[in-house]
Amino acid sequence: MVQAFVDKGYERGKTIVGAPYDWRFAPGQWKGSGYYDALKKLVEAAYRNGGNQRVTLIVHSMGAPNALYLLTKLVTQDWKDQYIERLISLSGAWRGAVKSVQAFISGVNEDIIIEKPAWGRESQRSYPSTAFLLPYPSNDTWTKDRVLVSVSTPAGSEKNYTAWDYETLFKDMNYTRGYDMFSEVKDFSGPMIPPNVTVYCFYGTGMDTVSYLKYDSSFPNSQPSITKGDGDGTVNINSLMSCGLWQGRQDHEVHLKSFNNVEHVDMVRQQKVIDEVVAIVTGD
Repeated sequence: MVQAFVDKGYERGKTIVGAPYDWRFAPGQWKGSGYYDALKKLVEAAYRNGGNQRVTLIVHSMGAPNALYLLTKLVTQDWKDQYIERLISLSGAWRGAVKSVQAFISGVNEDIIIEKPAWGRESQRSYPSTAFLLPYPSNDTWTKDRVLVSVSTPAGSEKNYTAWDYETLFKDMNYTRGYDMFSEVKDFSGPMIPPNVTVYCFYGTGMDTVSYLKYDSSFPNSQPSITKGDGDGTVNINSLMSCGLWQGRQDHEVHLKSFNNVEHVDMVRQQKVIDEVVAIVTGD
């Protein structure tokens, strides 16, 4: 994608720049490290380097709630009006994914066949980003009747958990630190406050995506039976489309577009997506 902009005359390090972050962390750690101060300076420099043309933020995956935190909590509307032309999100994990619930409970091994399937759980539980990407309990996305996890009890009954039941879930996992982590990060972007900039929200559909986890009585030390639903293979469709909640709630337009059978990471590599992003930014 960067090369596509270079081919249009953009200059690396001047008018097209990157703002990488440590994906293990969440906005609290990024802010404490000075990341957002540096990001604001980078945007302002790109604005000047482009002849005082406003900047397009292009974000992918967790970069979407990351950018939302910046735009709703750390800068003023005057700053946005001066420096930001639009926000383009690709595969935005706006309100989390069920895959993060699985990571906390039993670990996600990315379909690698290994001797100990829960090998990644300890490290995945230590990442604030895993909590940041838990499905955010809400009346319009992850509702009180949307069961994410079911557990068979030794007595033969079944216990269900929704995104509204994290405190109980983590207690039953004997990992109450997980709920503390979620409480620390949930409101950074979860409420989906409108950013009040023009938004283009691109996302993939038609890919099998972890939607529901069924554990036996060995929970949380067993691997789940997984039911899959629509999404981009990583993020669930209702989370990907959460940006649509801003339509009619902010002064600027919000555009959504789906790309069938485009996987989460492939959104930044698919030529049809790249062509559309470049056309939006350049006006071609």
